[in-house]
Amino acid sequence: MQNNGSTDLEPQRVAAIDLTVTQYHAMAQERDDLIRRTNDMLVTIEGLKAATREQESTITRLESELRSVGIQRDEERACRIKYEALHASASALYRAFQVPVTPLIRDTTDDNTVSDAMTELHRAMASMHDDRPYEMQGLDRYRLNRQ
Repeated sequence: MQNNGSTDLEPQRVAAIDLTVTQYHAMAQERDDLIRRTNDMLVTIEGLKAATREQESTITRLESELRSVGIQRDEERACRIKYEALHASASALYRAFQVPVTPLIRDTTDDNTVSDAMTELHRAMASMHDDRPYEMQGLDRYRLNRQ
């Protein structure tokens, strides 16, 4: 086949070559489209991974805050229990010494209210004071409890 550059091919061969070249370019186009779609998907995957890491850090931060709030709640609850015990003790003392329940906020024109309450408290405490020796003070209570 030495035609010196002239191409006298049969029409069937020319059609086969055209078909092969067309198929090659179609496959190359499909390959390029798949590479582009793969790259887009990889970018999407990286974005989703970043969003997942951000959500995980948010969850970790919220769990930490939840633990902190739980600890603070427990501390506040313990403090409240202490104050309730203190209030119960004070109430028992007030009842034991028969201290009248008076409002905490008083009229400023009545200056003797506080001193009157203190006088009553001192009087109640004095009436409960026992001048006998300490060893003898508990005997009456012991006898009362045994009867």
